[in-house]
Amino acid sequence: MWTVPTAETANAVLPSVADHPYAPFIRTFTLDRFREVGKCQELLAQLPQSDLLPTQLGLLRAFEECKAPNLFRVQHLAIVRMDVIEYDVRLTAPRYHDQPSGILPLARNLLATSPYSPLARGLTVNSDWNTASKHADDWEMTAQHPQLLLHLGERYILLGRFDDAARCIERAIAISPEFKAYTLLADAYRNAKKMDQWQAALDRYLALNPPGLEPARVRVMIANELMRRKEWQKAKPYADAAAATGADWAMQCACACHEGLGEWEESEEWIRRSTERYETSYIRWFMWCKRTAHGDLAAATKVVTDRFQDVSQIAAPIDLQQMGFFYTLTGKPEQAMWAFKAWHKAEPTGDVSSLMLLLAHDENEEWELRDKILKNFPEGNGKSPLQWLPGLYRESLARGEKAKLDLVAADKQLAASPDKFQPVCAYFVGRFLEQHNQKADAIRYYRRCVDAPEVANGTEQ
Repeated sequence: MWTVPTAETANAVLPSVADHPYAPFIRTFTLDRFREVGKCQELLAQLPQSDLLPTQLGLLRAFEECKAPNLFRVQHLAIVRMDVIEYDVRLTAPRYHDQPSGILPLARNLLATSPYSPLARGLTVNSDWNTASKHADDWEMTAQHPQLLLHLGERYILLGRFDDAARCIERAIAISPEFKAYTLLADAYRNAKKMDQWQAALDRYLALNPPGLEPARVRVMIANELMRRKEWQKAKPYADAAAATGADWAMQCACACHEGLGEWEESEEWIRRSTERYETSYIRWFMWCKRTAHGDLAAATKVVTDRFQDVSQIAAPIDLQQMGFFYTLTGKPEQAMWAFKAWHKAEPTGDVSSLMLLLAHDENEEWELRDKILKNFPEGNGKSPLQWLPGLYRESLARGEKAKLDLVAADKQLAASPDKFQPVCAYFVGRFLEQHNQKADAIRYYRRCVDAPEVANGTEQ
C-alpha cells in the first residue's frame, strides 16, 4: 500500500486509459485504499476477471488490500491460469515465502519440466530439503546462477552450517554482487555470533555505492545494531545518510539516533519531516513530543487535529486508535472513550482494541462494562501474544478491586512473549497496576516498555 499520495498522478493518467478495461483499477489510486475500502471494492468489481493472471501482482495486491469480497475466487482464478514455466513460478513463489508447503508443488512441477532450472532447484532446497540434500553438493558445484547458491546459503543457515552458508553466498556475490546476497552473508555471520564480520559484509556492499533504497536499508540495519549497543556516535553517519533518502523508516532511524545523542533539534527535525511527508505517520511527531518532553508540541498537535478533520468521514480503525491515544494524552477522557468504543466496534475481535476499551472502563470505574469485555474477550486463534493479559486481570479482580496483580506470573508471561510484543505487554501490565494504586510497580513496567529496543530505536511509538 502506498504511503504517499497517488491521486494527482492517477488523475493525470486516467484520460489516456478511459476506455481500457482496467481503468477502474487505475481509479483506485485516486482513493484512499485504507479508508475508502467500499468505493475501491466497487471499482475492482467492474474489472473483467476472465483475464486475471498470477503475474499481475499489482492488481492482485489491490484485491488483497481492499479486502474484496471475491478475493479468494480472484486468487483461485489467477493460480489455475498459471503455467509451470520459469517466468510464472518466479513471480508467484514469493507469495509463499514463509509457506514451504505452498512452494513445494511449484518446485516439484518446475523441477520435473525443467530439471536444470536454478529456480526449480532453489525452490526445492527451500521447500523439500529431504530431496534437495541428496543433490546439494552437485548442485552447488555446477551452479552458474546466484539464486540457487543463495537458496543453499539460506538452508545452511537454518541448519546451523554457517561456514557452508558463507561459502555458497560468497560464490553468489562473485557472480552477482547484490543486496540480497550481502545481507544474507551478514545474516550468516550474525547467526554465527561473528558481529564484526556481520558489519564488514554490509560495509562491503555499501562500498559498491549501489543505486536505489537498498543502501539506505543496509545503513539502517547497521545503525540499529549500533544503537542497540548504545554506540550512538558510530551509528550517526549511517542513520543520517539513510535518512537523506527521505524514506520514512530511515528518517525514524535518524530521529532515534539523534535522540540517543541528546541532539533534540536534529531528532525532532527528522520526525517532523517523516510526519509531514507520509500521511500514515501523522501522529508520530506528537507522540515524540509527549514522550521526550521536547519539541514544538503545538505544531505537532495541529498536524494531528488537521488530519483527524481530513479523515472524519472515512476514519479507519487505525485513525480511531490514534484518536483514542491522542485524546487520552491531551486530557480529554470523554473523546478518548468515544474513540475507543468506535475502534472496538470496528474491530470487535481485536486484542488491542479490546484491552484499551477495557482499561478505559476500568479507569472510569465502569466495572460492569469492564467485566463484560473481560468475560467476552476475543479468543482469536489462541496464539496471540496478548491473550494472557485478560487472565492476569481476572485473577487479580477475583480477589477484589484492591487486590495486587500477580507480578511473578506477569514476569513469567512477559519473558515468554516474543521480543517485539514485550513493550506493549509491559504497557498493559503497567496501566492496570497504575489504575489499581500500585504506582511504584506500574512505573517499573512502564520503564520496561520505554527502554525496550523497539521503542528506543523509534520503531514502536
